[in-house]
Amino acid sequence: MTELMFWNRVNTDGTGDFVHAFELFNAARKHEGLSKKYNFTLIIVIGVDGEKLNASWKKHYERFKQQIESLNLPADRCYFGTYEEVESQLRSPEFQARCLLARQHISISQPTNLLLKQPIAPEATVKYILEHESNGFEPLFYDKLLVRHMGLAPRKYGIKVPTIDILSPQDALSQLPQEDPNFWHVLSSHTKSDNPGVLLENNLLFTAYLSDARSLTRFLPLITSNPSLPKYKNIILYYSSAQDGVSLIEYFRKEVLPACSRMESIKEIELIEKNGDTIHTDIIKMHPEGKVLRIFCNFRVNNAAFNALFSAAMLVGVSGDTSFERAVAFQKLPFYFSNNYSFKRETLVGLQRIIMNADLGIPESIKQDFITYFKYEEKWSGPIETPCQRLTELKNLDLTGMCAEWPKIASYLREHFNLYTFLPQLIEEVLTAEQDLYNEARHPHIYGLTASHQTDSPLVQHSVFAKPTTAKATAADAPAPPKTWWDWLPKFG
Repeated sequence: MTELMFWNRVNTDGTGDFVHAFELFNAARKHEGLSKKYNFTLIIVIGVDGEKLNASWKKHYERFKQQIESLNLPADRCYFGTYEEVESQLRSPEFQARCLLARQHISISQPTNLLLKQPIAPEATVKYILEHESNGFEPLFYDKLLVRHMGLAPRKYGIKVPTIDILSPQDALSQLPQEDPNFWHVLSSHTKSDNPGVLLENNLLFTAYLSDARSLTRFLPLITSNPSLPKYKNIILYYSSAQDGVSLIEYFRKEVLPACSRMESIKEIELIEKNGDTIHTDIIKMHPEGKVLRIFCNFRVNNAAFNALFSAAMLVGVSGDTSFERAVAFQKLPFYFSNNYSFKRETLVGLQRIIMNADLGIPESIKQDFITYFKYEEKWSGPIETPCQRLTELKNLDLTGMCAEWPKIASYLREHFNLYTFLPQLIEEVLTAEQDLYNEARHPHIYGLTASHQTDSPLVQHSVFAKPTTAKATAADAPAPPKTWWDWLPKFG
């Protein structure tokens, strides 16, 4: 069997790099065809040389370690840890020998320069499978290699959409008391709900994994001020933040509330925050009449409990690739906002084209609302205080109708733009002799290790990208396909 190595560096700005690597590696080793051809080795490096993990990342480290242990890989097939830990592990004679045998090294999401230090066979292929928002890659490796992208733009390979049993909101939330009875007790007590059915009858439930205050100032007006939402229901937000350890109450009053002070439909805001074993509550009075907005933060429920909340939510806030993919899999309309929002342009434009051009049976008015909703706008990622026309645009959308129609889009993405459909092709593709000879002559100092060759993915021929898109339908066209081989090479500043 052929040796195949998966490499990944996890940036300590989020967990998406790890999730991409873990999910793709696990899917490849479970694939019936691939598992019969390859011996798989996994190398995951947390951070870069000399980087120290803070308290928050030590928790992520332990959680990642548990997930990797669940794979039950032999010790000589799995290398995980900080840069220094993995660097030491890779010095073993067994790994060095296997590295020379490998005919392909696949770097997922983010590269680690530990690969540069390994003995690699001259005929081996080094391949990047980059995350959604990557338009290139860091020049840590050889300047010639095989490059592929995840994402929804025409020349990318789609997004990871696993098959998930879709439950009704009530059936999903009915699992919460069993999966996390402590959080259910807090949730039901504050909302005065005897059971999940009563809770959903009287409240709109949302979840959000968002990175900072700026994200909340965009998300809260959407879920509190939209006229299509039921006026008699209070609002529940289960909020997770990348800013681990930051007090929600202090953070909300200082950063969020001043920018959201005009939420006319909200009578009061109730902040419920867990800090260790203690739960703190703060009530902020807003207007004489209206709804109650309850935000639950820092409860860190387990995966099964979070899936129950996510499945029961009407709309979900997401901050990156993997949370966006989860929204598609669970058929929940995503509110997509990220710290690196400017890099999401290609996926947003690709999503607009799919919505406009695919025959999904969506009413034209709702379709146009989707186009507005997913429109890329640079000012949207500006400072909290930046006046933004987008808030007015979003306020007038038929959000209820969009949530009802989104499952059609999600199902279409699963069927036609699912990276797992192209997994064998994506994994097994290697350099051609012509590419290898070209680069050996052009760059002899690389001794024929790799070649840079970005080509069209199978999705480039999809009909939704062949059809023209009206100016009304999208904020900006995707860039034109490169016309020459040289145009495919990554460009560095």
